Amino acid sequence: MNSRRRIITLTTDFGLRDGTVGAMKGIILDICPEAQVVDVAHDIPAHDVVAGALTLEAAVPYFPKGTIHVAVVDPGVGSARQAVALQTPLCSFVGPDNGIFELVWKSAESNFGLGNMKAVKLSERDFFLKKISPTFHGRDIFAPVAAHLARGTPIGKLGPPATRLQRLGIAETTPLKGGGLQGVVLAFDHFGNAITSIGSEELSSLGPADDLQVTLGRRAIGPLRRTFADVEPGEPLAYIGSTDRLEIAARNQPLRDMLGVETGETVTVRRI
Repeated sequence: MNSRRRIITLTTDFGLRDGTVGAMKGIILDICPEAQVVDVAHDIPAHDVVAGALTLEAAVPYFPKGTIHVAVVDPGVGSARQAVALQTPLCSFVGPDNGIFELVWKSAESNFGLGNMKAVKLSERDFFLKKISPTFHGRDIFAPVAAHLARGTPIGKLGPPATRLQRLGIAETTPLKGGGLQGVVLAFDHFGNAITSIGSEELSSLGPADDLQVTLGRRAIGPLRRTFADVEPGEPLAYIGSTDRLEIAARNQPLRDMLGVETGETVTVRRI
């Protein structure tokens, strides 16, 4: 251990009513008492791996170098799906290989190149708890592995290289004939705002924001706005959210409830 405390973050769909998150923290602190454990989120919608991936995308860039991120949204727990540890020049990730790390891994690859990153399958049981529940790998595998990483265990000792990681299959933004983009609603945040697959860089390729018109399904949302105060209460609006994705909301109301929007709904942006 170096003199700087190692941060381990936890992102799960476990909620806080039960003792699951507390058990993970206990394991981490038992193995690595010097660790600082930080909760990112535990109210990810149950089994929603895409929402978990978006949560990591929003939070990971703001943690110090060397942080270890444990993410457990794991509907395939106990199945043949891999358990993995990933390492970039800035941070590490531990969790199921089900696509939850796809967005942060893709960002790291763009910034550092795949040759500067490592991915391994978790197979060395010396770094797990002795007794492993088939339904609680967060406690029995991922928490102890993260703690051992925080103590200085090299990632290569955790298992063999993972040469192929699972992907979520998130819909790509596609260009439209005559100019424009088409994407989909990926998830909803705490306020019921829709987070889409369309990024701000893609939108910038269409020209000035004032010249763009956003449509959700068959509902015309209007031009891009800067902030919620640009519309009246209850009125829908489209804007660039804090994670640089196009988002659609209703001022002071959950868009999901107001319009009956669901994930997968089509979003189009065209020049006026």
